[in-house]
This record gives sequence, C-alpha cells and structure tokens, in this order.
Amino acid sequence: MCKGRGEIVDVKQSILSTKIKEIINHTIHNLKHKLEFYLVSEIETLLKPAIGYIRYSSLKQKDKYSVDIQKQEILQRAKEEGYYILLWCVDEAVSATHNRAIDRPWMQVLYQTALLDEFQGAIFFYDDS
Repeated sequence: MCKGRGEIVDVKQSILSTKIKEIINHTIHNLKHKLEFYLVSEIETLLKPAIGYIRYSSLKQKDKYSVDIQKQEILQRAKEEGYYILLWCVDEAVSATHNRAIDRPWMQVLYQTALLDEFQGAIFFYDDS
C-alpha cells in the first residue's frame, strides 16, 4: 500500500518530535513550562517545520522584548515564509560578555535539533535592531 504525502510527513514529524523530546530531556533539567509549551504537537503538513528562538530578560519583560511579543513576531514571519514553528527554544538573557551563546541551554537544544537529519527547516528569532 502506498502512503500519501500527508502520512509520510506525519511519520517524519513524529520521528523528529521524538528525537527533539530526547534532546530536551537530556539538555534541560528544569523546564519552566510544560513540554507542550516548547514542542508543538499540531503538524502543518502544507508548511515546512522551523524552530523559534526567544531570548528574554526579566528586566525587559514589560516592553517590546517580552516573550509573547517575540513569539507573535516570529509566528507571523514564519507563516509569511511558508513555515510553522515546531519547537520553541526560550533562554533567559545572560551577559554575553562572559558567556558563550552556544552554552545557553535552549541554544544547545536548537543546535542539536538543527543537526538532526530529520529536521529540514529554518530557524526564526526576533531581531529588534
């Protein structure tokens, strides 16, 4: 029996989601939210998967840098370009002077996910410059 495009995409996304869960469980030890906050379960078969990266500071939460505003901006841009956000990576901002970006916990998840053979998508982040 031949599988349709939707079924094939569902299988690939299921495998990708399972691998992402393993990466999160291995990398992040104290989730601030439920796993469903980060890993989206609704698969858009007509759009390509992407990762949304949010970095926030508790000092700037009330202005244009809030998590909700960044999330909306990223969602809008992803949709305009034919993507849906499969995974949200959310890091609290720490000084970049003494800390390398790759050492941030969710940046590690993003990096490891982007390297998976099953992930053939894009990475979106909010740039306020």
